[in-house]
Amino acid sequence: DYSTPFTSLFDLGEFRELAKTYNVVLRPHPSSLKKSWREKSKALLDELLRIGTEVGSSFYLDLGVVDSNEWYAPADVIIAEISATLTAAVALAKDKPLVVARRLANDEKLLKTRADRLLPDDAV
Repeated sequence: DYSTPFTSLFDLGEFRELAKTYNVVLRPHPSSLKKSWREKSKALLDELLRIGTEVGSSFYLDLGVVDSNEWYAPADVIIAEISATLTAAVALAKDKPLVVARRLANDEKLLKTRADRLLPDDAV
């Protein structure tokens, strides 16, 4: 259901603790930042911005203002949704922990059209 607002399926409190200890960069998929998707992603993005305010400079929510290549070096942990940014991170930040996010609503469609090219949940 593409009308459902985006939510986190992991504990944002744990995410907050991670960001207090490590330099964490979170790069949402560019489509979640587009005007047509903004209502669905607004609550989650607002919560992530609050976390950024709480933990300070150790957390960077990349809203597409900075070229993503610039934050690979200072990041300790990179969280990105499946996108060109994630593909670049696999190559350019290969020594960094990389957390892959995905929208479960896309799974059915992707399995029909791209099953042979998807990263499995247990990819290392």
